[in-house]
Amino acid sequence: MMSNNPFPDLSIDDFLYGHEGPWPQPSRDHPFGLAPGIYQIPDAEWADWKAKIGEYYLKNSVPFGLEAAAAAASMATSNPFDYPAMTDAEFTTLVSEGLFSKFLSPLDDYERRVFADYLTDTDRYEYWKADYTCMRVVRQLYPGEAACASVTLLRRLKSEQTFNYEAVALILQVWDGQQFVDSEVFTNADGEAWRVARYFVLQGAIHRINLIDHTEVHFPPDAINAISKTVLPKDNLVLRLLQPHLWLSMCVNNTVLEGQRSLINRNTW
Repeated sequence: MMSNNPFPDLSIDDFLYGHEGPWPQPSRDHPFGLAPGIYQIPDAEWADWKAKIGEYYLKNSVPFGLEAAAAAASMATSNPFDYPAMTDAEFTTLVSEGLFSKFLSPLDDYERRVFADYLTDTDRYEYWKADYTCMRVVRQLYPGEAACASVTLLRRLKSEQTFNYEAVALILQVWDGQQFVDSEVFTNADGEAWRVARYFVLQGAIHRINLIDHTEVHFPPDAINAISKTVLPKDNLVLRLLQPHLWLSMCVNNTVLEGQRSLINRNTW
């Protein structure tokens, strides 16, 4: 009888975690709707996570959170109906650089239609959008809250090698109780309306990165991580190449899913 063992000359000691290697399991809350989770994470990986990440967060993130909460409370007391001033340059930097830059994408037919009057000089400029229409899922709000979906039109010179974007215009999509209705198109010529509309764009950006795209970054690779460490011997070339990229990930992802203060923890406050 032929053996199914691809490593017949190896013993269990040649594997990272012996018989206790991590393995994907159906997600506890949504067994058919989410990527498999890794719940039995080796103690050695938890020890690394606590030393390299957990202690850092306790020392830095908690004090920062308390300071941010105090600043928010102070602002709410002194000026409860306003936000700090924000220049167009600051707004454009937030939308087109750093974390939110990943959401820039080419225009669709909808944007070409609603922004038709602003798509000028297309021989010189390349046009992009920052799309936060994902906020259309938010329809039931607490008293005093407001939320809007949005699309922002940006452009940059084709001749430039750098990514110097300019926010040209934006449109909001507002729930009227039955359907979403497009606002007028706002530009920086619209004064107060433009100032407020930009905050709805940033509202959509932070919700999207935390609750939509963020989760896609965390969980699907866990299965590859766990299976690779369990079935490949310690000296296997593929495992050795992958290990630096797999380090800490299972613990980070488990903390995102199960951590007391995680946004997506089923029991979070």
